[in-house]
Amino acid sequence: MGRTRLLAASLVLPFAVAPSVRGSEEGTPVQIGVRRMVESKILGESRPILVHLPDGYEKESARHPVLYRLDGEGFLFLDAVAAERSLAGFAERIPAHIVIGIVNTDRGRDLSMVHGGERFLRFIVEELIPFVDEGYRTTPERTLCGQSASANFAAQILVRKPMLFAGYILGSLGPGAGELDGLLQRLSGEWPAQPGMAVFVTLGRQDSYDPTGERSRNAEAFVAALRRAGGPRVRGEVRVYEDEGHVPGPGVYDGLKWMHTR
Repeated sequence: MGRTRLLAASLVLPFAVAPSVRGSEEGTPVQIGVRRMVESKILGESRPILVHLPDGYEKESARHPVLYRLDGEGFLFLDAVAAERSLAGFAERIPAHIVIGIVNTDRGRDLSMVHGGERFLRFIVEELIPFVDEGYRTTPERTLCGQSASANFAAQILVRKPMLFAGYILGSLGPGAGELDGLLQRLSGEWPAQPGMAVFVTLGRQDSYDPTGERSRNAEAFVAALRRAGGPRVRGEVRVYEDEGHVPGPGVYDGLKWMHTR
């Protein structure tokens, strides 16, 4: 299994006020996480990731589930952290998560199984997850969040490595006809879904990338096939937002809340 090495120390991310900085002096940076650089032998590059830890992490010994965010830079990382904090910190509806944002370096290459997706998948399996598990107090419960192209890539991980993540939040999942056929083929026969897998797909009725509704129909067909293949081991939900466009805004919040509602 590949190994990773920490290259750089943390950087302040001045996106939002964290509870821990309330009352700080004027001019003090506020932060929601740290930036780390991971040297990947598989990708042949230094890959940035963003890490948010639960409040009080340094003072406790508890282990935490991990939310991995593809397309995990900038406001998308902030969106994932805000959803997790709202549900775990304020509402106390879900366990406190470690949030990992996987920053893009070549999105078109990494998210396409035809180009570099196989290597990117190996990076996640063999390097990134071991790095996170070795460096932080984690539980085996992992959730993967993606949107649009990264949601399609996450669906590939789901069918190829079903034991890797327990939950998936897929914003505007929309495999093309050929890609859908490949996904359905992998679900045919014996598909070893892990018990308790939860898959939450969001679609926007006003999605300009889906004028004919084909993407939405393919997403719904995929989730229906997951339910058939996984049986009682898999929960699947397709939520359509009438007034939302591409990648509905409430998706991560609603997905996390749904996953932890039985």
